[in-house]
Amino acid sequence: MNKAGLLPRGRGAWSDWLRLRRTGLAALLVSLTVLLAITLQPENDRQILERDYGIRVTDAQLLFGGLALASALWFAREPAIRAELSDGRATALIVAIAGSVSFMAARLAVPDQAYRLFRYPSSLAWISAGLIVLAALAILPVTLNPHAPPGRRLSRYAALTLAVGGTALAVMHVLSVGHFMRLDLPDEPILGSIATNYALTGDFSTAYDGSIYGSPDPSAARYYLLMGLWLRALGHTDLVALRAFPLLVGAAALALVALALWRASGLSRLGRLAGIVTFMSLTAVVRTSHNLRADIGLALYGALVLLSVVQYQRDERQSGRWLFVAGLGLLIGLESLPTYALSFAAALGLLLIAAAIRRPLRRTLWRQPVLYAVGCALACAAFAALHFLPDPAAQWQGLRTFAASYAAENAGRLAANPLDALVGYFFSFSHKLSPAEWLLVTPAVGALFWHGTGRERWIGAIIVAGLVTLVFPWSGSYGYLALLAPFFAYAVGYFLRTERTVMVGVFVLLVAQLSAPIHDLSAERLARYNVQTLAEADLLTWQIPEGVTVLGDDKFWFTLHAGRRFIGWHGLNAAMRIYQVNAQEALEQLGVDIVICREDDPRCPATDDARFAPPTDFTITDGNYLVYRRR
Repeated sequence: MNKAGLLPRGRGAWSDWLRLRRTGLAALLVSLTVLLAITLQPENDRQILERDYGIRVTDAQLLFGGLALASALWFAREPAIRAELSDGRATALIVAIAGSVSFMAARLAVPDQAYRLFRYPSSLAWISAGLIVLAALAILPVTLNPHAPPGRRLSRYAALTLAVGGTALAVMHVLSVGHFMRLDLPDEPILGSIATNYALTGDFSTAYDGSIYGSPDPSAARYYLLMGLWLRALGHTDLVALRAFPLLVGAAALALVALALWRASGLSRLGRLAGIVTFMSLTAVVRTSHNLRADIGLALYGALVLLSVVQYQRDERQSGRWLFVAGLGLLIGLESLPTYALSFAAALGLLLIAAAIRRPLRRTLWRQPVLYAVGCALACAAFAALHFLPDPAAQWQGLRTFAASYAAENAGRLAANPLDALVGYFFSFSHKLSPAEWLLVTPAVGALFWHGTGRERWIGAIIVAGLVTLVFPWSGSYGYLALLAPFFAYAVGYFLRTERTVMVGVFVLLVAQLSAPIHDLSAERLARYNVQTLAEADLLTWQIPEGVTVLGDDKFWFTLHAGRRFIGWHGLNAAMRIYQVNAQEALEQLGVDIVICREDDPRCPATDDARFAPPTDFTITDGNYLVYRRR
């Protein structure tokens, strides 16, 4: 070194010089990259950032320009800075500042998730991720024993942080039922009508489609039969009662995840707690546990598979029965989302066969994959019985009709490029919902392969197989990731094994990860959008007599389905496609008595139809509606 200690001298000195400054170099590169991304962003993104998110581009440039300058100084003097911090006196202050920055970086978002998903400037992604990464890098110089297990005091503070954050998130999960997510139209009315129809009439069919696929509906998941029993027990079919059921399923999945983590021998107590909190905060779980789609059932299936795998790994020769349980658990996945569940189960079976092979082949443990295959076969047989009895021919025809109708409606949804779907859709979707999620999950999954034993690598292989089957051959939606959430939780729990990973993983990444869902859940509760929308729609209820069949806009289903048969536009279109008739003839086929149309909606089939009387007006905030009654 020269006297100033800034420049290396001699052969090989450059590599040593950079090694001592690698954290500062990483911070400098991150700051410059974000600064460049902000500067080169498209004009449309610049306008969205300033108008909708309240972040001026010049302010963001000044911020990251200043961070780049600070990083350059850090890079130049990193050995001296590390020496100054070696006594640990500034550790608490630096960790607190880094945690606060990462927590606020995850909140650079408008409250409305639906808006954020479609109007999210690329520069905001760089800003939020850049701040979180810089916060993580800032902690590295104060990790005095980076590769040693965390000390008792550090573990205690980390556990306290997770307990407080996890409790706050759990409370918001419960308080936000009915508020978060915003009404998902038309999916929630379509699917919710199965459960409410069964609860109110005992008819297990999709009332929203006019029961055109038969009763019992062979295409309807028995998940909604259980939801119907839940509604019948409560005696209510409003939005809160409906959405309480998926949250209950999510709680059951959480219990299985907790049991699996506590039975896993490779995790510390802190890692187990971190895994539980991670599962609660993963955006796929947050969304699916507050929505009427059956996707949250995938989380329950995944949790059962994780528990079975952990139990099997404790003694693979004696615990083959747990693989049989995992196979039987496929029924949960099939009754939630059959396509992805079946693909995942097949991939898991191939991994089991690969793990069972021994050399010489006569020592191969064929009993385990055979037990798993028998469990899967029984699950498929139970699924077939539930969907094709009591009249197999009629039920099969109903399922074929549904499949043809669904294929016609969703033509072109299969991913042309699975890798592009994984990166361009799932990665982008995840970052918009929680900018810390991929920063937390990616190194955690990597740790399973890099530092794990054969046991952890096998769980990592399950995650990779799940991601592959997620996009090929199906073009899965984001909620499908709920199946892998238990395995992500395990990976994060395993990741927190050293002082460095605990300080970065808990006080930066998990703090930021908790920030995003707490922000969204509390913001939607305060906005009361669903409450106000349904309160306005309910003003029409007294005008519609009970016992009639109503055709109308999706949101009116929530207030009109009780005591009436409500059919939506989706149901009308499906009937036209299946019966090969026009809209007026479909009205007759479905026996519609009342039609509710938005005034400017050209789809309204009751206009100029002599069978309906002139309409009356119904005006609410989002427009004027016309109510047609059959003469």
